[in-house]
Amino acid sequence: MQPRLIISVPTLLGNLTLLRNTMPDAKLYPVVKGNGYGLDLLQLAHAIHDEIDGLCVGLESEAIALAKDQAITKPILLMSPVFDPQNVISFGFIPSIDSMDQLSKLEEIGESNQRVLPFHLKLETGLHRFGLPAAQLDPMIERIKSSNWAKLEGVFSHFQSVKNSSKTKKQLHDFLQMTDRIEAAGIEIPIRHIANGEAAIDYPETQLDLVRIGNALYGKSHTKTPLSLKKPDRLEVPVVKIQKVESGVRIGYGGSHQTKQATRIGLIPFGFEDGMNLGRKLAPLQFKALIREIGRVTLRYFRPVSPVSYEKNPLNLLGREYMQYATIDLTQHPEIEVGTYVQIDMSSFFVGPNIKRIYE
Repeated sequence: MQPRLIISVPTLLGNLTLLRNTMPDAKLYPVVKGNGYGLDLLQLAHAIHDEIDGLCVGLESEAIALAKDQAITKPILLMSPVFDPQNVISFGFIPSIDSMDQLSKLEEIGESNQRVLPFHLKLETGLHRFGLPAAQLDPMIERIKSSNWAKLEGVFSHFQSVKNSSKTKKQLHDFLQMTDRIEAAGIEIPIRHIANGEAAIDYPETQLDLVRIGNALYGKSHTKTPLSLKKPDRLEVPVVKIQKVESGVRIGYGGSHQTKQATRIGLIPFGFEDGMNLGRKLAPLQFKALIREIGRVTLRYFRPVSPVSYEKNPLNLLGREYMQYATIDLTQHPEIEVGTYVQIDMSSFFVGPNIKRIYE
């Protein structure tokens, strides 16, 4: 009896079909960074491989892992310009660059190996993470024109927030102006891309030649345009022990929960080591965002919602979770026995790597 994260291949492929129908003229490159959004990088790539045009990753190690798998034959785009040029030769992934120094290194290693190396140029339009600023574009254009062993395959950028319509449209405008400058210099751009799945759904004009689908593939997108995307994964955890305690008993670390009546409690092998109640740490917030966050926390305090359920019925967590276990209230569910699986609603991002991923 072990916890398991079960991933539905038909649901993944169904989401892909919906997205393909929504953006039929664009190539679809699922983003599989972060161990495939927690679903297991290689298993995920295998499951969707035949229905996609390529794959996007954020780290060189992810690109190498995919490239080593001989069953994966689709292009692998490394979106961050942090890589060893020798690995481009050794493994064949497509790198991104945002400086002339990186282009020079690609040119050198391409020439020394007598291989033309395709690359994507990342442009800065507002995210301020990676990207070549507009002020540095003209020298880069000249450098690209003089390159013989590094070939421009794509130009891309990244939206700051697709919830901000004016910002999104401004970034798209700036991006297209920069690509126009590149093409006006006589350089062909086979692939232009700036949109993730959410942007491509709500702003069809952003689809261009390629869409990098991330959250949308995993049913996590929140778009203004309705699209029946579904969450493909479910986390199931077995009950491994059941006991009864009287009213007024304190249980858990620090006696963090006191029973108010005779209670039937269950123990599940899933704690904070596995990701229980973990989430992204809050970054410094602007005042309005801070007020919204305070409101959400206050509401959760007075109306706590347990992530654990059985057949869609919530099961309250009792006290603080342990490192590898948690205690749940089974008083209203006498049908639950040792060995019964309950469900935990949480992002696959935070499910610990020790939890087995099962594709079905």
